[in-house]
Parts: sequence; structure tokens; C-alpha cells
Amino acid sequence: MATTSAVSTTSTPSAASTTLTTAATTAALNKANAQKIITALGAGSGVDVTALAQGLVDAEQAPQANLINAKITANEGRVSGYAAVSFMLKSMNDALTAIKDANSFNASTISNSNTAAMDVTAGSGAAAGSYSVQINSIALPQRSMSTGFAAPTTALNGGGAFNLSLSIHGGTATTVAMAAGSDTPQGIVSAVNAAALGVTAQLVNTGDASNPYKIVLTGTTGAAQDFALTSTAATPTLPATALGLSSQQTATDANLTVAGVTYKRSTNAITDIIPGLTLNLKATTSTTATDGTVTAGTPVSLSLARDTTQVKTNITALATAYNDLNNILNEVSNPKSTLPTYGATLVGDSMVRQVRTQVRDMMVGTSSSPGTNVGALWQMGVSIDSAGLMAVDATKLDTALKTNFADVVTTFTGNQNNRTASSPPYSTSAGFASASSAINGGAAFSLSLVSSTGTLGVSIPAASTTPQGVVDAINASNQGYTAQLVQDTSGATPYKIMVMGSLGSSGFTLAAKTDSGTTVSGMGFTNNGSGVAGDALRKITALLSPTGALITQSAGATAQNDKLKVKLADLQTRMTALLARYTTQFSAMESLVGNINSQKASLKSSTDGMMAMYTNK
Repeated sequence: MATTSAVSTTSTPSAASTTLTTAATTAALNKANAQKIITALGAGSGVDVTALAQGLVDAEQAPQANLINAKITANEGRVSGYAAVSFMLKSMNDALTAIKDANSFNASTISNSNTAAMDVTAGSGAAAGSYSVQINSIALPQRSMSTGFAAPTTALNGGGAFNLSLSIHGGTATTVAMAAGSDTPQGIVSAVNAAALGVTAQLVNTGDASNPYKIVLTGTTGAAQDFALTSTAATPTLPATALGLSSQQTATDANLTVAGVTYKRSTNAITDIIPGLTLNLKATTSTTATDGTVTAGTPVSLSLARDTTQVKTNITALATAYNDLNNILNEVSNPKSTLPTYGATLVGDSMVRQVRTQVRDMMVGTSSSPGTNVGALWQMGVSIDSAGLMAVDATKLDTALKTNFADVVTTFTGNQNNRTASSPPYSTSAGFASASSAINGGAAFSLSLVSSTGTLGVSIPAASTTPQGVVDAINASNQGYTAQLVQDTSGATPYKIMVMGSLGSSGFTLAAKTDSGTTVSGMGFTNNGSGVAGDALRKITALLSPTGALITQSAGATAQNDKLKVKLADLQTRMTALLARYTTQFSAMESLVGNINSQKASLKSSTDGMMAMYTNK
């Protein structure tokens, strides 16, 4: 919703003016009905009993019905207002989603002089520059092939059981048991693959006229991944050479020279030589003679220029979404708004102020994962003025992207990828040897949890100065954070304390201090905030959730209207009964007045006759 599209010159009568008009009409109707009664009683003429009864019922029903309908209209307006705000919040979430992942900042222009030899991808930490890469060899796996067999089911051991022995790089051999009846080429392939020892097996058909089936074994890339497969039989004896394995390819490391330095790696996907770049080696650029002499060829020339066009577009889209939200908040809360359907629907509603304040705080505060030099939006040229509008200073943003690109990424994303709106902020401690390891020498200390909403403290008594004790103390404090003890699968200190916030909470930092204020040794915490974009996405999603304030308030207004419609129906039922009673009463009155008038006429006639007799007239 563009900010210029929210203005309309069309206005509708207010509920108050409509109520005043109806009241004036009702008063005029009451006066007319009263006059009808006076005329009927005085003149004895016929009365429209139906119209008279209906007029009196309308006079009683209209004020009550108008009051109920005004409340229903107001609640319907509130529902529309909440829907408009929700729609704009969803649009803002879309803008945040585009910049919540570090990978969304990875766009780069890469010049590669030899794509046949190497592919290159850039990550968020890649720096612009030029590189020369000589590929002397690529990493290869060992490949061995058996002799040929007549069929996949050819028995190699007369149907008897035997064992395969597989060792990697001369290490301890692992036994692969072959059950009776599985002594076939296909049985060996299945057994080797099921063992999952780093060697894969495949049965190929070479097309040979007599023995076309061969077993091909392939290891993992790298010189230290060579393997040996032998066989030993029970009864009868299966010779070690029964498979007739021959080497088809030797396991080798990748060897490459970058900026004059030669590197060896066991894989062709290399991520740790040029920061931020992944090199995927495919072929050599040099030649190796039979005596091992390497002749350098033409090296691969790489140049990297970071493309920030999409990043700037995404940040500008965020500012537009924020301003559209601010505009609709202004319209729904402005009693003089002329915006059709949504204008003036949430006048005086505290929800408007709550949403405006929360979303603004998400944008103006320091990131839960600040960079070294840039840690907030204003430091990259994104600001909010006194009118609540967000502006992007293109010059400052360009400067931040050129000089502190990694900080910008960290500030927006916390260097995280694929975290969802349902991923709460969390922090993890350093590792401990066990759940009962002593912390701070068994002396009491305190934890402080600092977020954009304030600082909370948790006291850790001497009896709880273990990883499990800290977890229990945090959970017992009931301050909106939960803790658990997690265990890595390796290492001498596998136990870590993980502290999590709630879905809608801010990112936070943790610090452990002794009573004298010094840092507790071995209790360092790593903040895992999701940055400005990730944190805002999580909080807005919480606002929009079925239990969030907007949906709850909208459902409340709808529920009120359901009750008001019942009251309106009850009122109609009462007025229908009242109309029937009035109609009966007025019909009886009309009959009585008619009888009296008839007697009156008869008496007058008799009196007139008597007078004529006495007066001879």
C-alpha cells in the first residue's frame, strides 16, 4: 500500500449524526400519532389502528436498536482496522524475509578465466579482489575393479559363508561378514554398501561375451583414503585373490598454488584458502610428466566484485513496507480520516500505539548481533524521523556496504541462515566435562541477561554451581527464559548450557559475575541472535499469530458483535409482542369509541325530537 493511496475525498455520515436524524424523525412521528388519538376521540372518526400501533412500537424500538447497531458498526470497523494493520505487518515480514539470511547478501560478480578447470561461489565474507590459482592436481578417490563374472548371481564360494576384510589407509581392518548364499558379485556389492565404511560398490556390465559383470569399488577423495579389500573363507577355502581386484585409479590429494603458496587438500571443494570463496576444482591447469615433473600451465585468473544492488533494493523495500505500516496506523487512528473502509476505525485503540512502538523499537535499537563498527540501522544510513517515516540515506548506505560490509551482514542477520520465525533467540555457554562440573570453585555467583527490554538477574547459590544447577536456577526464576543442558557428540567438554528466550522476545546477552563483580572463569556465553531482520521477523510473526494481540482483539470484537446481534434479535421479539398488544388495545378502543358515538347520535336524535314536539318546530 503506497503512502499516497490512502487519501480519499469521499466521506460517509457518522453514527452520531445518523442517530440524531432518526431521533428527530421519531419525535415527529410520536407527535403525529398523539394528534391522531385526540382527533379520534373528539371526532369519533375511524383510526388507522395498525399505523398507530406500529408508530408507537417504532418510537420505543428505534433508540435501542440504533444504540446496538452503532456498537455493531464500530466493532465491524475495528475488525477492518485490525485486518488492515495485519496486512501491512505481513508485507513488512515479506521485506524482512528477504534480508534475514546471510546468504541473501552473497550476490557477487565473479570473473573466472577457466570455468572448465574450476567453479567459484562467494559467501558473505568474501572480499573484492583478484587471485591467481594454479591447479596442479585434483583430489581423486581410489578406484578398484574385480575380474569378470558370468552373472550377478555367480557363486564365488560354493554357496558357503566367508568374510571380507576392509582397511582404510593401512588402518585396522573391519570385517564384513558374508552369509551363506550371499557369495555372489551382487551379494558383495550389497554387503560393502551396507557396511558404510567409506567405500561404495557398484556392479557394472562391461558387455564382455563371457564374463561381463565386474565389481567396481570407489573410496573417498584424498591420499589418506586409499583402501584394501581382501577375503578369507570358512569351508571351502576362498582364495584372497578370488575377486581379482586391480587398481584403476590412485587416491590423491588436490594440489593448488594460490598467490605463490602451494596447498594440499583432500577434497576438491575448498573453502579455507581464499576467505569467503568456495573453489570447486574440476581439472588441472598444469601437466605432470612420467618422472613427476610438473609443468605449470596458464593459471586461473579470478576477480571478485561484490554486487550490492539487490541488498540496497531489499533495504529500500523494508523502508517502504515500514512507511506503509506507519501510514495505515495513522489512518485507522485518525478521527478525521477520509480513507474508505479503514479510516478512523481504531480511534483511541491502545493496540495502534502498541504496534507502532514495538515495530519502531525493532528498527531503532542496537542489533542483537552487532558488528564491530556497525551495529544499528542508523549507522548505515537508515533512520526514522519525528513523523515516523523511515528514510534511507543512499550515500551512507553505500559507504557502509563498501567499508563495513561484514558488519552490515552481521547486524541484519547475525550471520545466520535458514532460521525461521519460530526460532527463538538463544545463547550457549562454553563446554564442561560433565553435568556436575564445579563452576566458580563452588562459590555463589550471578547471571545477568541483557536485552533491549532491560536487564534480568538470576542468583546462582553455592549449592547450584554446576551446569545442571545453573539450568535449574534459570528455569526456577520464571523470568521468561528457559534453559537446558545440551551435549555435543565429541570433545572433552561436551556439556553446554543453552538459554532460550521466547518467540516474541528480543535477542539477549548473558554474563556470569562473582559477588565482587569479576567474570566467572569458564562461563563465557556465545550470543546467537538473529540480527535486526531475524529478530523483527520473529516478533511480528508473534503479533500475527492466532494467540497474538491483533487476532485476539479482532476475535473479541467479532464475539461482541455476535452477542449484540442476539440482543438485537431479542429486542425485535419483544417489539413484535408489543405491537400485537398495542393493536389489540387500540382495536378495542376504536370499538368502544364507535359505540359511544352511536349512543350519542341516538340520544341527540331523541332529544331533538322531544324539543321539536314542545316547541312545535
